[in-house]
Amino acid sequence: MRSLELPALDKLILINHLTHLESLNQQTERVDEEVHSKASENEGVRLLLSMTGVDVYTALLIKSEIGSIDRFPDYKRLVSWAGLAPSLHQSGSITKQGSRMLRWIMVEAVIHNERRQGKSERAEQTWTPHPCTHARIGQRGTVVAHNI
Repeated sequence: MRSLELPALDKLILINHLTHLESLNQQTERVDEEVHSKASENEGVRLLLSMTGVDVYTALLIKSEIGSIDRFPDYKRLVSWAGLAPSLHQSGSITKQGSRMLRWIMVEAVIHNERRQGKSERAEQTWTPHPCTHARIGQRGTVVAHNI
């Protein structure tokens, strides 16, 4: 873009914007490196990173939302607290109690993993899931997170 033929003032503005973007990209890279460095020091985050579909930011969000895993005696309590347990209503819905962010990130991690494996892209085009499907997927991820 720097080689575009532009009037002098427009070229100066473009170069300033491009320089600013390059600076922001460098700053973002430095912050990412620091986040990765700090995250690798945390045993819980390292364990979460062993789950497929979980990257550093996902692991940090899961860890911050769950807090101390010791407060959950078993995975069923964690699943229930996360709001991913099936409700007792006949509609087949989930309770949606607990942490909205944890529910969201667990479902996203599993969907990301399925897409990476090529399982969902075609299915998404031809299939509309039951409302509980993604919740059940997130529930499985939460069970795995507890057992790690």
